Amino acid sequence: MSYLGVGVSPGNVPVYHGTNLKVIDRRVRVAELVLRCLICGLSVLAAVLVGTDTQIKEIFTIQKRARFTDMKALVFLVAANGITAAYSLVQGVRCVVGMGRGSVLFSKPLALAIFSGDQALAYLNLAAVGAAAQSAAFAKLGQTKLQWMVICNMYGKFCNQVGEGIAVSLLVSICMVGLSCISAFGLFRLYGSNKAKNNSGLITTSKRLAGRKVARFQRNITKRGSVESSAKKGNEYPVGPILLGFFVFVVVGSSLFQIIRTATSKSMA
Repeated sequence: MSYLGVGVSPGNVPVYHGTNLKVIDRRVRVAELVLRCLICGLSVLAAVLVGTDTQIKEIFTIQKRARFTDMKALVFLVAANGITAAYSLVQGVRCVVGMGRGSVLFSKPLALAIFSGDQALAYLNLAAVGAAAQSAAFAKLGQTKLQWMVICNMYGKFCNQVGEGIAVSLLVSICMVGLSCISAFGLFRLYGSNKAKNNSGLITTSKRLAGRKVARFQRNITKRGSVESSAKKGNEYPVGPILLGFFVFVVVGSSLFQIIRTATSKSMA
């Protein structure tokens, strides 16, 4: 087999299917747009459910009103959903503009910024849902050792609506995790794309040299037989960095969740 791409079989020549990659890129971009629109809508819904939740309970002659501001974890949940909705709206507009212009690939700094933003919002939502779920469990079940009474027996409507908001926020968190994987794919594929371009440039240069020395090269092939090609068939989408990013995501997210859970527990005590 030729080192310079002359006199070789088609099965041994590295081929880069640019058209297939563009099709995959478009599908990924459409999936990203759908996820961002879904996250924006669900975040607004969760913020409205929790933020507008209120119930008045009359105890003897005293009226007690339950609001989401009575629990810091719920305030944090509403704020997290509001930030996520605004961020998703901006990113959704960016996706629409990019698809309208037909631009699929973007610069590495922009891809890194999008990846970092998606990761941060995923951490924020997971931590907010975890803290709100813990506070909701205390309100539903109480804590006899700390003499915390069951609140949901008195404010049933309030607790039910808060539970709906937490469930919607959980869906937002799941979508954000999926979106983080897409943004990680979009970031690391740029490095694979550059690698493919470099290999293609080397092959083109080799073919030019082969045109000048084809006779001598054919004699070498006849004497020595096939020679291994220097073009490596690497994976254009490296899995290692993506797995490393997911591991960092889990570690940092769990640490942030523990910090916020401890803070909200102290505020409730």
